[in-house]
Amino acid sequence: AVTSVNFPVATTIGNNAFSGCRAVTSVNFPVATTIGNNAFYDCTALTSVSIPAVTNIPNYAFSGCTALTSVTLGATPPTLGTNILDGIGARTITVRIPTGSQTTYGSGSFYNSSTVDSWGSAFKGRGWNGGTSYAYGTVNNNITLVFATYTP
Repeated sequence: AVTSVNFPVATTIGNNAFSGCRAVTSVNFPVATTIGNNAFYDCTALTSVSIPAVTNIPNYAFSGCTALTSVTLGATPPTLGTNILDGIGARTITVRIPTGSQTTYGSGSFYNSSTVDSWGSAFKGRGWNGGTSYAYGTVNNNITLVFATYTP
């Protein structure tokens, strides 16, 4: 069974592309800008996702991903669909963003998104302290978000 997915040139991840792929533990789409609805729905072994070029995380993208612990995003915050982390249970997720993009995530489209509740109101009304990580705390569905920086 395939456990690691790396598509260095794919620009689109289609609707339901990996839905129900229960052996996949990590995915890397460094240039993909588009993810379809339910793209990783019910990927119960998925722990790590790297999607630094994605501009929108659509409805139910990671719903049912009960092992998810790390999501790597790019410098520009993606817009968010609804229920993107639905049904994943209580857990801590590290959201990795590029060094220098903390202000953008604190006040950019991610912060202003009308559907930011999908990430449990991440950053809403809170500022980044300037360090390399920012613990948001427990949010919807008992998910704890920890924002950390990385050097691309």
